[in-house]
Amino acid sequence: MRAVKGLADAGLEAKARRLLALARLRDNHFRTAVMGDGAMSMMLSLLLAEIADIALTPANLALANSLDREEARRLIGGLERAGLVAIAQTAPERRTIALTSLGSMRMRAYISDHPDI
Repeated sequence: MRAVKGLADAGLEAKARRLLALARLRDNHFRTAVMGDGAMSMMLSLLLAEIADIALTPANLALANSLDREEARRLIGGLERAGLVAIAQTAPERRTIALTSLGSMRMRAYISDHPDI
């Protein structure tokens, strides 16, 4: 992870925070899976953690996105199979999750290209 944020990261961070805030606003009104987008919220949280150089555990990520343990495990598994996130294989209570370089590249491109934020 990078210790110094660049100007581009500051813009990405502001956009990612706005997208996450919009998703959470929607979740306040519609707390069912049919209206949810837990995977994107997780990806936004992981991008923000990457920019801030903060390590997240799978439990932190689930809590930050108001997901129960099983839903978080399912979403993380899908993101991992897609090559977008990786879990450090250390002791279970100390495992961390982060974007892969592919996941980071795709999130940065998506947010940079997003016209409405």
